[in-house]
Amino acid sequence: MSWFKLPLTIFFLIFILVGIVLRFYNLNYDNFWFDEIATFWVSEPSINFSESINRNFQIEGSLFIYNFIVYFLNNFFGYDPINIRLYSAFFGILSIIVFFFLCKNILKSYNACIVATSLFSLNIFLIKFSQEGRMYSFLVLMSLLSIFFIIKIIKKKEKIVILDKDLIFYFLFQTIASLTIPFAIIIAGSFLFILFIKYLSNKKVLKLFLVVLFHTIFTLFLFYFLTKNRNFEYSAWLVNPDIKFFTDFYFSTFFGSRFMGITHLFLLVLLTFKFRKLILNHSNEKSFLLYLTFFTYFIPLIFGYLFFPIINARYIIFVIISVLILLTYLVFEIKNVKLKNSIIVLLLGVNFFNHFSESSFKQFYLERQKYKPSFEDAVKYIDKTDIKDYTFVVKSDPSDVDYIYSKPLFHYTKYIAAKENIFLQGLMFEKFLLGETKEIWLISMTYPFWPYEELVANNNLKIVKKIDFPSLQIVQLKK
Repeated sequence: MSWFKLPLTIFFLIFILVGIVLRFYNLNYDNFWFDEIATFWVSEPSINFSESINRNFQIEGSLFIYNFIVYFLNNFFGYDPINIRLYSAFFGILSIIVFFFLCKNILKSYNACIVATSLFSLNIFLIKFSQEGRMYSFLVLMSLLSIFFIIKIIKKKEKIVILDKDLIFYFLFQTIASLTIPFAIIIAGSFLFILFIKYLSNKKVLKLFLVVLFHTIFTLFLFYFLTKNRNFEYSAWLVNPDIKFFTDFYFSTFFGSRFMGITHLFLLVLLTFKFRKLILNHSNEKSFLLYLTFFTYFIPLIFGYLFFPIINARYIIFVIISVLILLTYLVFEIKNVKLKNSIIVLLLGVNFFNHFSESSFKQFYLERQKYKPSFEDAVKYIDKTDIKDYTFVVKSDPSDVDYIYSKPLFHYTKYIAAKENIFLQGLMFEKFLLGETKEIWLISMTYPFWPYEELVANNNLKIVKKIDFPSLQIVQLKK
């Protein structure tokens, strides 16, 4: 390493260290919300593998890959909620490393690599999902590896052979990514698109195009086969893509605030237009990143407008990869040194100080407020009362009070109570109605909101007391 690179390397390592620390900071501050509870239930190591499969397809809209990885990790490292979040943090840290090597394959300079990786490391959306016991941090890692080998293949042009190791690795990681979150198939679609463009001017690419097309179709078929008996009707958390959704989705979600989003995306659009010939005249790795960004942003949105809502930002979290690399590449193409350096300082500055804004630092770091259901507080409160029975209601339909969602909730609550040396009696709502128990505590999550008023009214129950906790409410019911 040259001496003049050393200060930049130190600067880069500081940002990376900050990113790593933030991925571990207050990792277990909140209790699990329902999706994390689902992973916790599916990955219980005391059950056999077939039961884990059965649980997964009972409860999950997503596919099984990540939950099974967690299942095997739990068998090795132990069964505890903190471990499940540690896996996500670990995948988040690995993603930083892979992202840096991906940048080395795309960007022209070492300086550009460290700037892009610093932006990636500090991204508050990536940090958030590196602290959640779900598959999104893992999805980022698999997407990075898939894109890494796509870039290597694109650079080889027509020299690629069918059994090329880079192509095999692409198939592997792309399949895993697509079976983790199906939206990752957009990465494969973007790869196909650029291969098709290449084919128009170079017929030697046809064989590669057909092989990748076959793999993509096979992945879609595999997804269909594994989910054909699944019911995806319940989508209350997916909002219609109106104007507010547009501004939140495009500007604030991926970057932590609307100002952050405007800063990144305005620069990206402006510089893409300025250097459009540089990007679009050649079907290269930069073109691929542009297509990937465009398709990821717009295909789910257009589908939502034409048919029904399907989009949630965390489902396409991998778009941050292409946005940051492409933006960094375009910034470093600016010939005016003062302007270029000013934009670099701006991007690094707003990303770093975003963590110290009132909305981030005060609520997330300094005076952190719980935003996930406080099951532990609820359990402790119930323990202090004379009523030791509790239940859940997860649907408003009285004919479906014994819904499958209750099972992971009872499992998680029982686990928390056991850790606190508390004995509570979980009782299905239906059994409470039919049994001799006269009073019970109803635990109701406020997000996602599962209403209980209709069931209470239809069964002539009396609400004695309501106690509010962060994202959770407990209700004392009496027959």
